[in-house]
Amino acid sequence: GAAWWMTKGSAPVASAARPFNDISLTRLTTTGTAGLAAMSLDGRYVAHVAIREGKQSLWLRQIATTSNVEVVPAEEVRYSGVTFSPDGNHIYYSTYARGQNLGILYQIGVLGGGARLVLEDVDTAVSFSPDGRQFAFIRGYPDNGKSGVVVANADGSGVREVIARSLPLSFPLEGLAWSPDGKTIAVTGDHADQLRGQVVLVDVA
Repeated sequence: GAAWWMTKGSAPVASAARPFNDISLTRLTTTGTAGLAAMSLDGRYVAHVAIREGKQSLWLRQIATTSNVEVVPAEEVRYSGVTFSPDGNHIYYSTYARGQNLGILYQIGVLGGGARLVLEDVDTAVSFSPDGRQFAFIRGYPDNGKSGVVVANADGSGVREVIARSLPLSFPLEGLAWSPDGKTIAVTGDHADQLRGQVVLVDVA
């Protein structure tokens, strides 16, 4: 691991390399209407939500060519998650229709085509297992104050709840991450009475 030390009243004696010293930032959108965004694993594409006049749409930007294409037309919906499939061929996105509290997960190809409904009652962006065969997400149950980590196959079948919490404990509708070894899902947690955030590690098995 990296380490550094200092003596009182002097400059650092030794310091670790600083990985962010030589980064460059490039602005990808200039409209001021961009919302949620996700980058493909190969770094070639960025998918982002555009918000305009009460409607939201999904756009795909190819970074090398700076081309920007609308892949899902503007609708009166709210996006709650955008994720690329591990192979980079598809975008998974979840939306809420206006006046509805049911999140619906869709899949669309990066080269276009129609969107396919994958699964209903998906409240966050999904996170894929390392092999791309499954994804995880958070599902809220507002009627009984519960929230859970749910796993499903990439086609939306085989849905199973891995763990659930009841108030005052909860899983906020934010997001989660599947570990590279496929064994653990990391998710944020809340304790309503203590106003303290947590990182919860969930055993997938």
